[in-house]
Amino acid sequence: MTRSIRSRITLSSILLVLCALIAAGLVNYFLLGEVYTRSKIRSIEQAYAAIDSSDHTEITEEFSAMVQQLGSKQNLQCVITDANFNAEYATSSDPSEMESRLFGYYTSLYRDEVEDVRKTDSYTIQKTRGQDGLQYLELWGQLSSGGYILLRTQLDSIKDTVDMTTRLYILIGLITIIFSALLCRVLARRLSDPILQLTEISRRMISMDFEAQYEEGSAGTNEIDALGRNMNTLSGELASTISELKSANAQLHKDIRQREMIDEMRIEFLNNVSHELKTPISLIEGYAEGLREGIADD
Repeated sequence: MTRSIRSRITLSSILLVLCALIAAGLVNYFLLGEVYTRSKIRSIEQAYAAIDSSDHTEITEEFSAMVQQLGSKQNLQCVITDANFNAEYATSSDPSEMESRLFGYYTSLYRDEVEDVRKTDSYTIQKTRGQDGLQYLELWGQLSSGGYILLRTQLDSIKDTVDMTTRLYILIGLITIIFSALLCRVLARRLSDPILQLTEISRRMISMDFEAQYEEGSAGTNEIDALGRNMNTLSGELASTISELKSANAQLHKDIRQREMIDEMRIEFLNNVSHELKTPISLIEGYAEGLREGIADD
């Protein structure tokens, strides 16, 4: 089955767009969560660095405002204790769970329920689940002042964000494919129509019809338009050359006919001369024969 160039261009463009969308979708599905997690890790480390570098020996309004800003910006919960694990500051309305967890981490009570992500001399970052059953990313460690800190951010929201983004991406992908198919069809038609026009012109030239002319599009000059102009020039040159050949051929036929007429006249003249010469010769021969007989009688 022969496919037109228009169909091939449209199909190839759609397949290219589809492959690009599938590749981007796979990257989005498998890597977006990891990228979000790494971003959360970076954010929680920056929050720890900001709190540790601030003067938190006394919980001032300035310090509280800074921690609240970090919490709202990065969606973080925070609890800070003294060296005896007594809570000094907390952004949660019920800091008892986080306070007990912080103490449990140092006494290894919760080690079987966590997944370590990163460890340094000052803090540990891990994934765990809270009493509410949700997954959290936590940073716990010791501050330079001698107290302890526990920061955590919810990870289940990341999974929800990834799922929502994936569904939205699929919808956008379907719309993109439909729009791309329509756009590719239009572009393929604009590209194939001049080629089809040139094909028709060449077909008519094979039939010795040189009247057809390529009409350039209004979009501007391109390689196909240049080919069309060359086809027009070629068509004109062929028409002129064939016309000259026809004229020369007609003149040749006329010259041949005149030559044939001259030959016929020459033959007729020779036949007439030959006929006229036969009579005197016969008379001479008869006269000679008579003289021979008269001489013989004498």
